Amino acid sequence: MAKSMSDLRSVPMYNIHDDICIDKLKEFRKMYARLYPKDKITYIPIIMKALSLTINEFPMFNGHVNYQTDKDGYISEYIERADHNIAIAIDTPAGLVVPNIKQV
Repeated sequence: MAKSMSDLRSVPMYNIHDDICIDKLKEFRKMYARLYPKDKITYIPIIMKALSLTINEFPMFNGHVNYQTDKDGYISEYIERADHNIAIAIDTPAGLVVPNIKQV
């Protein structure tokens, strides 16, 4: 565990926080429920799709750094991924589960 925690320091991290109005999202969900009464939809798949569409516009958020450095010690490669694989943490009676949804 100590090695894993130490390795974590080499991963660049960032946090983004913003407040948004979800009135249109609520309207969409109600409209969907009226059109498809047998299907139930939560906010999560709608937000995931919106995130994927946003990543199309800002692909740098879906990349990783190759940690091999050049002769001057600089990281020389940033790789943007084509697929949008998004993980969502879910609290279940069996504990925390984090499914990774591929190719959103």
